[in-house]
Amino acid sequence: MIPLVSSAFCWSCIPLVALAERRRIPYPIVLVLGGLPLGYFAHFARFHADPHEVLLAFLPPLLYAEALGAPLDQMRRRIVWIVGLSSPGDADRRPVTASCKFSRRG
Repeated sequence: MIPLVSSAFCWSCIPLVALAERRRIPYPIVLVLGGLPLGYFAHFARFHADPHEVLLAFLPPLLYAEALGAPLDQMRRRIVWIVGLSSPGDADRRPVTASCKFSRRG
């Protein structure tokens, strides 16, 4: 039953991506909007997946596709802004991650 449901989801993505390319709309937006009706069907509502596994399966290909199309000349010109905006978040995240890791050992 689960392979049938997952294959239905995969096959429903093909026309949605084609529609996105024809209308020149970013395909993640069309996929989300197209997936909303699928979530309301009672048959598909019984399909449960771990959110972490879904994130692990779908986020890397989306990020990889966007990284390949990123304009390198613009990134080089804005490297100061990129590093400046990403560093505070990284500095804030490290102590929180370390405290969570060491608090579980207790």
